[in-house]
Amino acid sequence: MAEQDDYLQAWGTGFEGAQGPEMIPFKQDDLFTDPEDAARELIRLVKLEMEEKERPFAYTGTINNAFRAGGRSTVASYGAGINYAVERGWLAIDISGTRVHLTPEGEDA
Repeated sequence: MAEQDDYLQAWGTGFEGAQGPEMIPFKQDDLFTDPEDAARELIRLVKLEMEEKERPFAYTGTINNAFRAGGRSTVASYGAGINYAVERGWLAIDISGTRVHLTPEGEDA
């Protein structure tokens, strides 16, 4: 215990000064708690990446990062949204799990 106290005295906890109004929140409210809303946002992101990169698919990592960027949403909402879209046939994920394809049904979703 004394060794831990010496360490804390020398190095601190890392939380010094992390209180008050200047502290940045870790995460904002989740904008996509409804799986259908999350799925529709993911379809929008897939379309956007496909257009920008001029290819017939989007990478799961890219849309996952864009979906969660800036604390907009969570991994759980991403998972719920992607599952919702796949179950309805709007999106298809290839066998490697790295590419998302927009289906004809997803074009109209």
